[in-house]
Amino acid sequence: MSFRFAMHRQLGVLAVALLGHALPVLADVGVDIRGQWRAALNWPASCEEDWAAAPTGNGNGVTPYGLPDKRRLISVSCGGNAPSYQLYYLESAEGVANGPLRFPVYEDPPSNARARLVRQWSTELRGQTRYDEKSGELQVLQLKHSGSNCGTWASYGFDLNGPILLELRAKLECDTQGAPSPQRWQRQLVPH
Repeated sequence: MSFRFAMHRQLGVLAVALLGHALPVLADVGVDIRGQWRAALNWPASCEEDWAAAPTGNGNGVTPYGLPDKRRLISVSCGGNAPSYQLYYLESAEGVANGPLRFPVYEDPPSNARARLVRQWSTELRGQTRYDEKSGELQVLQLKHSGSNCGTWASYGFDLNGPILLELRAKLECDTQGAPSPQRWQRQLVPH
């Protein structure tokens, strides 16, 4: 989907005008920022319902990040039992929003008799996310279940075509031992 936009200051709030919708990037009391972003990016109703049902205290659930190439990465929280997110590109020079982005994700489905990773393509990332604006990388930690010491850790970069899996690490067997940092879990070889 594509949207024309212009950057401007309105009532002291940095806003992006997409299809006539003023989308504040900085919070302004009394403004439905999430509703304005949703009107422009059009994420699914299921994402909105899960976010609304999640525990309070998660702000407006929309976070813009700067990419090294001057685009913005917009993270939309979908809430639910475990944190989940959809991500969109916002092209600052061309005025185009694209998404939700499709990510290659690797999971160890519970139905597996033996622990092994299965690749899937998803527009929704599950787990804890951390974005490093300096490197332009998004890290995602997905634990098998809350409080466990096993799961997957992935690092993604971004190019003009979408997300790129840069590194994948996994600990597939849960145990009672303290877990090392996920960045020290076994590196996985994945096809590009």
